[in-house]
Amino acid sequence: MILKIKRPLASWDGNSLRQSEYNDIYFSTYGAIAESEHVYINGNDLASRLKESKEFWIGEIGFGAGINFTTTLRSHEQFPNTHLHYLSVENAPLERSFLIHTYAKHLSDLLQYSEWTKLYPEFPTAGFYNLKISYNITLHLLLGDAEQALKQWIAPHDFEGMDAWYLDGFTPSKNESAWSQKLLKTVAELSKIRTSIATYSVASGVRESLQQSGFEVEKAPGIGMKKHCLKGVLTHLQSRASPIDPWYSIPKNKEKTQSITVFGSGLAGASVARELAENGFNIRVLEPESEIAFGASGNSAGIFMPHLSNETNDTSRFSLHSFQVFQRWFDRYGSGLGERSGLTEWKEESQAIEEHSLVKGLAKIVDKSKTHYATSGWINPKEWCKSLLKHPRIIVETNAKLSLDSFVIIALGSRSLEFAPDLNVTLKAMKGQILRLPRDALTTSTDQVIMNDAYLIPTSNEYTLGATFEQKSDLSTDWESLSQFTDEALEKLNLTWSNPDTSIQKFNARASVRAMAPDKLPLVGMIPNPDYYQQHYSDLYKGRRASVYPQAEYVPNLMILSGLGSRGITYACSSAELIREILMNQAIGMDADLFTRVHPGRYIVRGFRSRKLKS
Repeated sequence: MILKIKRPLASWDGNSLRQSEYNDIYFSTYGAIAESEHVYINGNDLASRLKESKEFWIGEIGFGAGINFTTTLRSHEQFPNTHLHYLSVENAPLERSFLIHTYAKHLSDLLQYSEWTKLYPEFPTAGFYNLKISYNITLHLLLGDAEQALKQWIAPHDFEGMDAWYLDGFTPSKNESAWSQKLLKTVAELSKIRTSIATYSVASGVRESLQQSGFEVEKAPGIGMKKHCLKGVLTHLQSRASPIDPWYSIPKNKEKTQSITVFGSGLAGASVARELAENGFNIRVLEPESEIAFGASGNSAGIFMPHLSNETNDTSRFSLHSFQVFQRWFDRYGSGLGERSGLTEWKEESQAIEEHSLVKGLAKIVDKSKTHYATSGWINPKEWCKSLLKHPRIIVETNAKLSLDSFVIIALGSRSLEFAPDLNVTLKAMKGQILRLPRDALTTSTDQVIMNDAYLIPTSNEYTLGATFEQKSDLSTDWESLSQFTDEALEKLNLTWSNPDTSIQKFNARASVRAMAPDKLPLVGMIPNPDYYQQHYSDLYKGRRASVYPQAEYVPNLMILSGLGSRGITYACSSAELIREILMNQAIGMDADLFTRVHPGRYIVRGFRSRKLKS
């Protein structure tokens, strides 16, 4: 299943925000706040229910400009002891700047409650976003087709069902997909007995579909020009199948592990250490080498960008998802460590841009043959790692001896599988060599990253040219291969030496090794118990129903975050958040298909399905 979004066709028509595709309005500023409060807040009796709850879940079909979310935040303000989880689906998300303008110019009464827009993606792309708005408010934003997205959502273990639903505000005759029987059945499946619903629509077809899905509904007094609205409760519980197969199931962590050891201080280790420390864990980082970020993470400059394919696949989707997560991390931690300089790739990616519904603010075609990524750029990976590891809950030990005598997260790059049972996969060691040049070494000057297979990164006082991609594991500089690479790279990037007799051996070079899985996706999560998998899943090739198999079992106190390849800067952040979500029994911030694609047991499962011992 591939989640996709549409580009929103939204514009202001006087005091109304209009959706051109449906020829309908999101809302009118005349009474918009009062309407939201009357229909959704009061229609679900939130004031009394929030007061009585430690945790409250609201689901919404159609996030739009977030006005229902923002009015809910205002109501929730009186109940700081209640953790509000707000899950909203949107298939045509607005851009951040549009939302900021909307609240500043048209919804000033809600402006003080619109700080959440700073965490909202600047240029949204399809996928899931878990946004921690405050210590007691989480926005779970699902961007894509509503029915598909909700089917792919992995809920926490203790999730019993939504407490309330805000159903779509668009007229059913103009937006039929928001009222399909399949979607309403999915809404019911994510609900519990007495879950409430509220909506503007009182159309007979809407009432009938809700009743068929198990809801008891009634008309309620409307507001303004609207004579009636609709509210109801679920009276017939609906069963819901898990969105993930048993062999990928998430273990329920009955006891919260307060202290964790992380093997490795590179991008993977530093990212997961910081993410867990920020969430109350005490972290001990053990680095077997003499310095932090000794391996590929020790480069002085590296790029961050989405790596897209012309057809939407899981690799490009994970790259785009990770890029969006990294943007949040960069806003929070990246000051002085890099720059959103922009990146121009000498490759025309119009098909990929269209396939992934990227707006011009994220990617656009320039000079008919190049693609410009405006929010991409570079960071200093080594300094980034050092910065992430500066936290009062993190202790770092270099020249450390590694042992599996505590709860351990393995983040050691190509060495990671030395500390794990056989996962039926070999991480390829890919050698990368870079060259650091003074700016005056080249005749052409650039202040943005340029790419054409090779890349040139402009830092404050030098350029970084890279990187080779060789299936080798040695760390010595190979001047012969680096020289050949440099000649080819300069030609591809249309660059020339200021001095034609330049010898690259007078510059600083560095070699490192990246670890990459065959499918170019990382290994992230709990490590499967091989004996249990062999006993219970070895007959997967027979094609039996998933429901006949038991839930997976994992090696106790052992997780992995490895195989980031050459995309560690972006992949590490999203992977670290996934580790945290698994450990803390939280809703997963990526769809079920992506979750299974980075699961550490996927190669064992593929082996069983194909009856091959190795992938």
